[in-house]
Amino acid sequence: MKLDLYSLKLSGKKYSQVRKVRSLYKTIAVETGLENVIQVLKAGGFKTTPLEGEKLQNVSAAVVKGDETSIIAPDWPVKMPVINASGRSADEILDILKDRLS
Repeated sequence: MKLDLYSLKLSGKKYSQVRKVRSLYKTIAVETGLENVIQVLKAGGFKTTPLEGEKLQNVSAAVVKGDETSIIAPDWPVKMPVINASGRSADEILDILKDRLS
């Protein structure tokens, strides 16, 4: 994605808003049962898709309920962040994803 930083400067936008614009195009796979995480991610500018039964194409990261990451095939050719939601708030997960995907 190409951003016109010059026009953003002219319109008074700040760099943090540019980062938010970039996150609008990131899709996060979320394990079933984490509806609160889905709501926060959508409010934070991310798209979400169910983790189960998906091909995980065009997915930038995954959020799972716990350490059980076998839901993602070990021979999956794409490396992406897998966030363990256990013991974390939805806001913490949002912050982690923004940091890792920026």
